Amino acid sequence: MRTLRFLGLAALMLTTLLTGCGKKGPVRPLELPLPAAPSDLSLQQRGEALRLSWEVPTANQNGTPLTDLQGFRLFRLPFVPGQECPECRDLSVLLTEIDLDYPQGTIRDGSRLTYVDDAVQAGTGYRYRIVPFTARDHEGAPASLSAIVYPAPPSPAGLTAEGLDRLVRLQWEAPVLDGSQGQVVGYRLYRHADPTQVAASPVNRQPLTEPRFEDFGRDNGTPLTYAISLIVRQQDTEVESALSERVTVTPKAGF
Repeated sequence: MRTLRFLGLAALMLTTLLTGCGKKGPVRPLELPLPAAPSDLSLQQRGEALRLSWEVPTANQNGTPLTDLQGFRLFRLPFVPGQECPECRDLSVLLTEIDLDYPQGTIRDGSRLTYVDDAVQAGTGYRYRIVPFTARDHEGAPASLSAIVYPAPPSPAGLTAEGLDRLVRLQWEAPVLDGSQGQVVGYRLYRHADPTQVAASPVNRQPLTEPRFEDFGRDNGTPLTYAISLIVRQQDTEVESALSERVTVTPKAGF
């Protein structure tokens, strides 16, 4: 009898522990905050290389601030356009690991990162997967995008620059293309104060349609370096040429 009473009391205590909180089912552990996926992705061809850029996430997937982001792992999958489905299976391999403390080989402009992949071939498609990871090596949500590499159009030639009062006047030669090189869309203009650097983003939001540009509002006495690229359309894709030769000019007030 004592044994039966003891077993009954134990069963009652166990039931109370399991049902006392008013919830049923197993206890779920707290979810570990993991980084949200990179945003505002861009994949563009410039010359014979692909430029992949994205915004660094600032929050975790659960909405809490992301304070321990260490870097990104970049995976790549080559594929044959029209014959393979890069989204069907993930067979990508690690291309590089980007450490935010030492982002070698990566261009950083504020919260935006740009990676240049120059080991690509025309006629091949490439799918990239960007995976953020924390200081404790916990991976967050990935982001993916893909592009096909086309033959690069020729770079604009004959770029000249004239420095005037708070103004730089630029001109270059309009290229002549055959049908296989695509249809001309326009030009992108790049400006930088450092003659050894190239700006990550062009001056103009929309392609310039004429081979000339007047850059107003520049500071007199401050040297500026310019380069230009050609934009053509291949099927449904805009392809950018490599940059032209750079020119450095200093705006100055007239006498």
